Amino acid sequence: MILVTSGGGRKLERELSEKICHYMVRELLPRIRNLTIYVDFQKDLEETDGMMAYAMDLNDRCFEIGVDKELITKYGYREFITALCHEMVHVKQYLRGELKYLRGKELWKGRDCTDMEYMEQPWEKEAYKLQEKLALKIWNEIL
Repeated sequence: MILVTSGGGRKLERELSEKICHYMVRELLPRIRNLTIYVDFQKDLEETDGMMAYAMDLNDRCFEIGVDKELITKYGYREFITALCHEMVHVKQYLRGELKYLRGKELWKGRDCTDMEYMEQPWEKEAYKLQEKLALKIWNEIL
């Protein structure tokens, strides 16, 4: 069963995030039948952690996507959709075993990439490469 829930934020944002995540699972992970994603709208995420969104592998097939509550207010719906697409690419990477955090190390396909600059990290390169294309599909097909 694919379970997507959300908390915090406004009702429209929660509903939209759930709809986007379900769509992204169908696009990126069509064979997955057991997955839980929780989208958590958080206050001051950008201020405290320096990011507007993140994806975290909690345990086997259970993920949290954190989103700054002010992302839509500050940057608009297009940026919100793009950020969710970016984070869902990371969920795909975790599920397929491409990206792992193991004992404080960041591993990409088994290779230690801990000391790489953010924009040089292979998982970020892939997420940035796909985010616009996926966001455009969402914009055209489900909104």
